[in-house]
Amino acid sequence: MSKQSAYDQLIERSKHWKCLESISALLEWDQETVMPPAGSDYRGEQKAALAEEIYKLKASKEVGALLKDLFDAKRGVTDEITNPDQRVIVERIAQDYDELIKLPIELVKKKSSLTSHAVSKWAQAKKEGKFSIFAPQLKELFDLAREEAEHLGYEKSPYDALLNQYDHGLTSEKVAALFNPLRESLSPFIETLSARECPLIDFGPNSFSEPEQIKLCKELLQKMGLCPTRHNFHTTNHPFCLSICPNDVRPTSHFLTDNLLGGVLAACHEGGHALYEANLNTKFRGTPLCEFASLSIHESQSLFWENCIGTSRPFWEHLYPQLKEQFKTPFEAISLDQFYAHIVKVCPSTIRIYADRVTYPLHIVLRFELEKMLIEKEIETEDLPALWDEKMQSYLGITPPNISEGVLQDIHWSAGLIGYFPTYTLGLLYATQLFDTFTRKFPDWETQVAAGNWAFINEWLKETIHTHGRRFDSDALITHATGTAPSANYYLNYIKTHYNL
Repeated sequence: MSKQSAYDQLIERSKHWKCLESISALLEWDQETVMPPAGSDYRGEQKAALAEEIYKLKASKEVGALLKDLFDAKRGVTDEITNPDQRVIVERIAQDYDELIKLPIELVKKKSSLTSHAVSKWAQAKKEGKFSIFAPQLKELFDLAREEAEHLGYEKSPYDALLNQYDHGLTSEKVAALFNPLRESLSPFIETLSARECPLIDFGPNSFSEPEQIKLCKELLQKMGLCPTRHNFHTTNHPFCLSICPNDVRPTSHFLTDNLLGGVLAACHEGGHALYEANLNTKFRGTPLCEFASLSIHESQSLFWENCIGTSRPFWEHLYPQLKEQFKTPFEAISLDQFYAHIVKVCPSTIRIYADRVTYPLHIVLRFELEKMLIEKEIETEDLPALWDEKMQSYLGITPPNISEGVLQDIHWSAGLIGYFPTYTLGLLYATQLFDTFTRKFPDWETQVAAGNWAFINEWLKETIHTHGRRFDSDALITHATGTAPSANYYLNYIKTHYNL
C-alpha cells in the first residue's frame, strides 16, 4: 500500500467518526433544549451506544495499522507525505490515537458508570447541604483519575496527564507560572475596587421580557458575524454552544426578567464560541485541521467577546440607545454612566459563575490548587470543605455561608472533569493577551465598536486563531498570534488600565 493510499484511508475513517461525533452533539443539543424530560433514559442509551461505536472506530487496529505506515513516534510523519497540511493531520490523529489506546475500555466504562451515579449524588448533596452524601463518590473519582493518569503517563506529576487531556502540552508547572502572579496581585486589587462606592441597580422583576431579550441577542449575534442560515439560537437553563459542523452551530443563552446583563453577556460568550466553530476551515472538514486547538483557546474566544468587547464602554455606547427604546421603563431614570458602572462593579461572590472579571480568576486558582493536591495525595477528600473556605477567605476575603455555596457548587468533579478548571482562567489570560495585540493593530477599535461596526473583530480572530484548527498547541498559537509567549502580565495590565489602578 502506498503512503498516500494509507493517508486517504485514514482520512476516510476520520471523517466517519467525526460524522458520528456530530450526531452525538446533535443529540446533546436536543436534550438540553427541546427534548421532553421523559426521553432522558433512552437518550442516555443512544449516546452510550454512539460513544462505544466512536471509540471502536478511533481505537481500531485498522487505524493503528494505517498510522504505523504513516507515523513513527521517534521520526514523526513519513517523508513520503510531503504536503504540510497532511503531515499535521497525521501527527494529530496519531497523538489522539496514542492517548486513546492507553486507556483500557474497562476504565472508560467504569468512569462512565461512576460519573452517572456521582452526578446524582452531588446534586443531592448540594440540595441538602451535606458533603458526606457526595464524599465517597468524590474519593472514587479522584482515585480513578490517578489510575487514568498512570495509564496516560507523565514526567513529573499525575495531574499533568489530566491537564493534557484538555489542553495538549499543558503541565501544572506551566499553569502555576501563569496563576501565581494572579494570586499575588489580584487580592489587593479586589480589596481596593470593592471599597469604591458604586451602588448596584435593582431593576426589579419583569423589567425585561424574554422575547425582547431574545430579539436583542439575535441581533447582537448577527452583528458579531454569525449568519442566521448557519446558526440556530435557542434558550436553555444553562448557556452553552454546540457545533454540529461549521455550517450548523448552535449557541444558546438563558434569560431572567430582572437581569438583562446576564443574558446579553452570555449570548456574547456563547457567540464567541460559535464564531470559532463557524470559522474553522471547511476544506479540512472531518480532520484535526477543522477542529479547535484546545479548550483554553476556545474559552479565550468566548471571553474575548464577553469581557474585552462585551464589557467595554464603546459596546454599551452603541447598545444603550436601543435599550432605552426597546426597554423604556427600566432605563427612564438611569444614565449610561450609571448603567456602565453597574456592569463593571467589582464585588466578590462565593459563587464562581456569578463572579466578575477581576475576582473570577481566583475562583479557578483555588480549584486548580485543591485538585492538584488531591491528585498528588497531599490532602484527602474530607479535607476539602475546610480548605475551600480557608482559601476563599484568603483570596477573596469572604467565606461561603454554607457548603452548597462552597465546595459543592460545581458539577465538574462529579462529571469526572478533573483538570478542566484551569482552562477557564487560561482562556481569560489568552483573551487579554490577544486583545492587547488587537488594540495595537486597530487603534480606532473603540470608535468602530461604538458605531456598531464589529465585522472587523470577527475577521481578525478568524485569520489569527480560527482558521488554524489544531495546527498549533495553545502556547504556540498564542505566540504565533501575539508575538510573545503566554503571560499573566497582559491580564493584570488590562485590569490596572480599565480600573485606573
